[in-house]
Amino acid sequence: MKLITFVAKESEVENLGLMYLATIAQSYGYEPILLKDKGQLTAEEILDQRPSIVGFQIFTGYHKRMFQLADQVRKSGTFVMIGGPHATYFFDDCQEHADQVYKGEAINTFLTPSPFNEKLTNPDEFPFPYRGWASGDIQNIMTSFGCVKRCSYCYNSAWQEMYDSYQVRQRSVDSVLKEADQCSAKLIFFQDDFFGWDIKWLREFTQKWNRPYHCQLRIDAVSEERLELLQKSGCTGITYAIESANETIRKDILHRPVSDDRLWKKAELIKESPLRVRTEQMLGLPTSTLEDELKLLELNCYLEPEIAWTAIFQPYLGTWLGNWCLENGWYQGNNDDIDDNFFKTTRLNFSTTRRVEIERLQEVFNLCSKLPYGEQVAESYVKSGDFKTLLAKTREVSYDSLYRN
Repeated sequence: MKLITFVAKESEVENLGLMYLATIAQSYGYEPILLKDKGQLTAEEILDQRPSIVGFQIFTGYHKRMFQLADQVRKSGTFVMIGGPHATYFFDDCQEHADQVYKGEAINTFLTPSPFNEKLTNPDEFPFPYRGWASGDIQNIMTSFGCVKRCSYCYNSAWQEMYDSYQVRQRSVDSVLKEADQCSAKLIFFQDDFFGWDIKWLREFTQKWNRPYHCQLRIDAVSEERLELLQKSGCTGITYAIESANETIRKDILHRPVSDDRLWKKAELIKESPLRVRTEQMLGLPTSTLEDELKLLELNCYLEPEIAWTAIFQPYLGTWLGNWCLENGWYQGNNDDIDDNFFKTTRLNFSTTRRVEIERLQEVFNLCSKLPYGEQVAESYVKSGDFKTLLAKTREVSYDSLYRN
């Protein structure tokens, strides 16, 4: 059988995009293989399998690394394909490194000469993703495709402009159940941008599904009914994004116009439920200050999430906010200087002091979210950079918490 080798950046999360393409590859008579790159994969290791085709999935920030591998593989005469977010928004750049580039959703174009299809496919017509690659205790499923929102920092807003008839596409509940029958994991993670956005769909889902799962929600859409339906259907935990504790930044910079009052009310509803929570937020947003970010940490300390997932904002060009940062002097790069993840440093034109604040706070944000007065502990570390100071402050606030009235 002919081989098709997919190369992607190492991740603990199942790569659903490539899993869909792997099923399509099988229908063309290819055996799909996945190689995960941790920064050490070589072209020789890729070519040792003697693949007929090598497909690179490329994300902005990891594109230079993947371009280098693609060029080396291509020199051998092996056919190279490129797809993924970077290929969608920087199509011309990718063409220099591949024999075929796919833009946007490749369900209808993969392994054909067509790089782009303006029509989005009914997701009930999608093949089920390939489950032959090793998986852990968590398996992923998508019940809908697209997002109802247009956050400024996300490529979804640009994606919506690519398709004239764009809309969020919801799979039928029965289709989701059939796919789930192929998953043996203890927990299902629904990777939708906003799981159950259609409340009528969620009501039907609740009647038919009873299996542990985790999902992602929009904080502004949380309601008592939605939380009750999630619990009845087997939901054990949710992820929702706060992003910033500054209402003006949320509204004007992030295009997430949720008032402080509404944010608190929705977060309180979740806090009162038995669902385990992962919050998401960003540090180093343009116009943000250390005071804003310590306020954000204080909010997390109150909410007590299992995980306070915290990224450092990256100004990806092609997004509204990335372009805005370039136009307004916050960023002077061209994407090539952006790191392969969003946990290392900021690329905005902050002062050295501000840059250090952002990096240090990111290091301890999740830890400090679990401490009483964690924002005070974090502030002491941000200003000193000394872990002994961090530990001393931890003891101090813990005793204050223990004995306070």
